Formats: sequence, structure tokens, C-alpha cells
Amino acid sequence: FALITKNPKKPIVIQGVAGSGKTTVALHRLAWLLHEDNSDARPEKCLVVMFNRSLKAYVETTMPELKIPSVPIRTFSQWVNEVVTDLVGPRTPGFFEKGRDLELFKSSSICLKLLLEYVSRKPHQKNKNFVEDLFEFYSSLIKRTLNWRNWSTVQIQLAGQIQKKVCEQQDDPLLLHLIYAEHGYYPIKSLKSLGLCDHIVIDEAQDFGIVEIRALLNALDNERTV
Repeated sequence: FALITKNPKKPIVIQGVAGSGKTTVALHRLAWLLHEDNSDARPEKCLVVMFNRSLKAYVETTMPELKIPSVPIRTFSQWVNEVVTDLVGPRTPGFFEKGRDLELFKSSSICLKLLLEYVSRKPHQKNKNFVEDLFEFYSSLIKRTLNWRNWSTVQIQLAGQIQKKVCEQQDDPLLLHLIYAEHGYYPIKSLKSLGLCDHIVIDEAQDFGIVEIRALLNALDNERTV
């Protein structure tokens, strides 16, 4: 109960072994926050997010029991696709060769650090094409020598993606970081967008990489909680 009713202005981390009730506690805290006497969080501006669809299905069956109306529930890929589409429009999908090393790199703290360094070197531009900017960032990466497993293979695969000018799911959170670094927030266009949230429940946070977690935290309104 202490975790559920902890200071509504403070973020909390719920830890425990599998099956210990972490999700249930997080959802009960959300229900408590949405009570009008406890915080000013709005149900439609809260977000419950997880990485896999099976957990999403479980949460969807649990929420009605807690009488929490209108709270969006998304997998991370659903959320990030919705927000990026609102901000930059559709991206060109397509196939390119991608191995596990490139997958891990795109979710890594090293990739995020290099992306932020890349943004810091570039002048501010109005009406920037962020998809093109992402490809420029990838182009800068393939010219570098990095201490990353099978980096030469990663370089070849990034070059293949650049050549084809196609995007995939892992590019979306990196696009959000480019946008956030440029603006300091997500300049959402739709009032229904979840690019600006009052409260976020990140379920099974260990399933997320640092790139994904930071992209979610950047969607929190000022002085909001997770």
C-alpha cells in the first residue's frame, strides 16, 4: 500500500521476482493517482506501456476490474509508431540485411550518446527532415571506428539501409531522440497524441533498452511521474 500511495510527484520503481505482483501494484497506483483527490493526472493522458503483446492482453483484462477508464495501453512499438507518425508522417518501410549486432547497437547507450553528439554539432534548422537527418547520422557512423562487436559488419548493414533509404521499427525511437534534441520536447500535432503524458507505467522495464526508456521518459510532461 505504501508504494501505491507514495508521493504522486515522485517516480517509483517496483522490483520483485516474476509473479510477485509488480504489474498489479503499478496499476493500483495508477488507479490511485487518477482519483481526483490524489493528483491532476488525466486518464486519456496516461500511458501503460510494455514490450510484448501477451502482457498487453493481460493488462487489458485487468484494467476494467480497477475501474480505470480511458487509459491507453500500448506495446512500445505501437506507441512509438503512433508518435513518430504524428511528428514526421509515414516512413518508407523495406528490407535490408540486419543482424543481432546492429539490433543491439541501435538500442545501446553508445548509439544514443553518439546521436546526441551528432545533434550538438549541427545548427538548428526549421522544418528539418528528421528521416533524412537519421540517415545522415548513420552515414557519420559508418565512417567511424567503434569498439563494438563485429563493427565492420554493422557498418556494412547500415550502409545497406542508407542505400535503400528504408526505415524499420528500431529507427523510430532514434527519430524521437533526434526530434527531442532539436526541440526539447515532442512537438505533437494531434491532441490525442501520447507524445505528452501525465503519467507512464512502464511494465517489465528490463525488456527495454536505454534508447527506448529514454524516448518514453521524454514524453512526460513537466513534473510528471513514471
